[in-house]
Amino acid sequence: MSAARPASSRLVLGLLVLVIAGLLGSGPGPAKRHRNPNPAQPQDEEFARLVKEWTTRPEFISPLVDHLPKSPTVPSPKDVLGYHIGTPKKLTYYDDILKYYRTLAAKSPRVVVQSIGKTDEGRECVS
Repeated sequence: MSAARPASSRLVLGLLVLVIAGLLGSGPGPAKRHRNPNPAQPQDEEFARLVKEWTTRPEFISPLVDHLPKSPTVPSPKDVLGYHIGTPKKLTYYDDILKYYRTLAAKSPRVVVQSIGKTDEGRECVS
């Protein structure tokens, strides 16, 4: 038993769909470039180019990861590990992550690495 919806219900439903569609955007599409809060901050253009090259579909990229600020005092992961994080078919092991964190801590007073114990496998846990 199905009854036809009154015109007012269809109108409200249609407007609701339009509002939700407007809030969500027009669906998957190219990510908008994250606006750098400080345009004077240099960016790693090689990293930006490679991330776009490695990303297989535009909806898989976020404006939070398509750029990497450069600093003369803070090393990038590539400076320490020899490759960009996210390089296809290249895993970063936990020891290498700790190496990068410790390098940051040595270069910046804003980073502190503290040992908080060991895992069941005997690996150091840090915070």
